[in-house]
Amino acid sequence: MYKNSIQVRNVYKNYHKKENILNGINLTVKIGEIYALIGASGCGKTTLLNCMMGMYKIDSGKIEIFNQNVEFKKTSKLANSIGFMSQQISFVSQLTIQETLEYFGNLHFITRKALKERILSISELLELPSLKTFVGNLSNSEKRRVSFAATIIHIPKLLILDEPTVGLDLEFGNKIWNFFNEQTSKNNLTILITTHCMNEVAKADCCGFMMNGKLIVEEKPNILLEKFNVETLYEVYYLLCLNSNQYQFICEENDDNALKLECRNTEFYTKFRLSIIKGIIVKDFHRFKRSFTEIFLIFMTMFVLSWLHITLLGQYPDDIKLGIINHENFNCKNETVPNECGNLHFSCSFLGQINGVKKIFYESNQKAFQDFKKSRISSLMIINENFTNSLINKTFGAHDIEVFLDYSKYHFAIHLKIKIFLTLRDYLLNLTKHCEITDYFMNPYKIEEFLSVKSELDFNFSIPYAPNAIILYSTIAIMTCSVLAIIQCRKCGDWNRSLLNGVQITEIVAAIVFQYLIFAFIISMEAIFCLTYIFKIEFFGNVWLAFILIYIYTINAFLFGFNLSLILDDITSAGYLTMCLFSSLNYISGVIW
Repeated sequence: MYKNSIQVRNVYKNYHKKENILNGINLTVKIGEIYALIGASGCGKTTLLNCMMGMYKIDSGKIEIFNQNVEFKKTSKLANSIGFMSQQISFVSQLTIQETLEYFGNLHFITRKALKERILSISELLELPSLKTFVGNLSNSEKRRVSFAATIIHIPKLLILDEPTVGLDLEFGNKIWNFFNEQTSKNNLTILITTHCMNEVAKADCCGFMMNGKLIVEEKPNILLEKFNVETLYEVYYLLCLNSNQYQFICEENDDNALKLECRNTEFYTKFRLSIIKGIIVKDFHRFKRSFTEIFLIFMTMFVLSWLHITLLGQYPDDIKLGIINHENFNCKNETVPNECGNLHFSCSFLGQINGVKKIFYESNQKAFQDFKKSRISSLMIINENFTNSLINKTFGAHDIEVFLDYSKYHFAIHLKIKIFLTLRDYLLNLTKHCEITDYFMNPYKIEEFLSVKSELDFNFSIPYAPNAIILYSTIAIMTCSVLAIIQCRKCGDWNRSLLNGVQITEIVAAIVFQYLIFAFIISMEAIFCLTYIFKIEFFGNVWLAFILIYIYTINAFLFGFNLSLILDDITSAGYLTMCLFSSLNYISGVIW
């Protein structure tokens, strides 16, 4: 049995070892009374309420609610008996009024039928707009009404309200106070309210005046007027501010007449609950559904960037400049590729078979080497004047054709090297068929020894580029989604309000992990689809193994983004850090090298 809803004894609280915000405060709120807490801005009213709800850890002292000691971050055990309304609205703007109230009702295991009836009665009482209206489209006054509705949806025994009537018109404020008086008289509801309005203080059963983290007076309003011999509470407050150390009154306690309640059934069941996780997932589903454009843009950005990366970096250009000095025939203008040998220059027919390059002919060695050194051409080929005779006389050797390659563009140089050697090999084989030249002269030239990796001209560098690019952008996509979504939830107060309604942090984490496991699956499937059907990348192994690897990468990216969103407080900082990570991954993921 207990007679007090709230007991605060000798509580101290400071931030960063500075001056105490709460300085040995004592406060008592009895069962079934309305207690008004008043004080100047910054005197510690909101801090005291947050300490009562376990959001802040007190340095010393004791806070009891319903005869149970309040522990830091553990008020969820009392969540079914307490309704807390902070100054912050703490709602997801993408949800409708009905979805918001249903979410908080489901947190307290209210049946569907009862919840529907309560939503209708509360919306009528508070004159809420259409239940299908999005919270983000409401005015500040309407948002505060919805916030109050979510606070009383589960019919708590104790209401802790931080300036609930701010922004409301006088008529509606009076309606709220009529509701307070009705509930306290009929249902023994206890209400602790902070306010700056003396007219509201006058309606309370007991009032407390705070100053510099202390409660200087705690008394019934009519008794204060009698003791100070004044007509208004404004005058009382003025006198208290002038002589705060001379006054300290405490509400008289009469044990015989005080209301008493039994302590059983107060504790809220807070073990791991699948129904709570389901409720969080449904709420987030509505939010994601209405943020489809943003999510679609992130997914499309991933696809477009991957396509650009693979297209720009993975393909060979068709305009590689090959400088040629042909001492047999300067530019081969009057030569064509022969079907029969005749007396044509073999160098011209050989050059005619080199395709996929831009040929630039030079007369002067000096000019050719000058352009090569200045990277105006990617490679330089010099053909000896005895090229044809060497082939006919079977004296062909390395001195008859020289090739200089620019290895600053390594894979282009290797590609061109392969192209020239394979073209030469095919040309020599062609000569043996049409010119009655034996293949004896080919024996010393083992073309394949130059092609230690792969001797296919159609090798596509998109193959090694594509996996790195797709993993890189998949990682960035899911990390961006998780960081933005979680930071938004934290900033709007959605998490805090859920925790104050009995949700455990493990349940929130479980719901988030489940959602992003699905997101990671979708992104991984998109990656495999893009690689297979859009980028036409050939898999040399098991496709499902590739999917599993990409899935693991995306899960790892989500976990990184999740931790990042817990460390950082604003989206801008998260964006900068994400860009730094993206730049780093560009270098270490294999895309560059």
